[in-house]
Amino acid sequence: MADVAAAPEKKEDLFGIVAEVDGRQKQLVLLNLSFGRLIDEIVVPYEEVSWKLSAG
Repeated sequence: MADVAAAPEKKEDLFGIVAEVDGRQKQLVLLNLSFGRLIDEIVVPYEEVSWKLSAG
C-alpha cells in the first residue's frame, strides 16, 4: 500500500473590526471573524441600512 501524504491545512484569514455604534458609549470590537462572517454580520446589514436611508 502506498503512503499518501495529507494535504496541508489551508489557514483561513481572520479579520477584525472596530466600529462606533449609535446608542453605545464604547466602540464595538469584533475579532477573529472569517471573511464570510464579516460579510454576513457587518457588510450586508450596513448596506441594507444605507439603502433604506437613501431610499427614504
